[in-house]
Amino acid sequence: AIPLVVHGMDAGQHGNLAMSLRSPLARWWNTLFVSPYFHSWHHARDWRRHDGNYGQTLALWDHLFGTAVDEVEPCRDLGLPEDQALEESLAGLQMLRPRKR
Repeated sequence: AIPLVVHGMDAGQHGNLAMSLRSPLARWWNTLFVSPYFHSWHHARDWRRHDGNYGQTLALWDHLFGTAVDEVEPCRDLGLPEDQALEESLAGLQMLRPRKR
């Protein structure tokens, strides 16, 4: 049962779920567990400013090791820049083929 719970938490971090960190309960949850909001900063384009949020299930590790990025507003600029984008097909993603311009 425990592996299923952990897998569910891992899958949940990529879910399209809104969570306002203005709520004390949400801030508490975001300090302990990885939420879609917390994990979104891991995918920020400006990685020099927002390099962090490596945890899979427990955000607590990022907070303990100083790699937590937990700004109040959600990250809006996600993904790879256009010059680093990959071909959006199964083979293209697996072989890391650059997207054709």
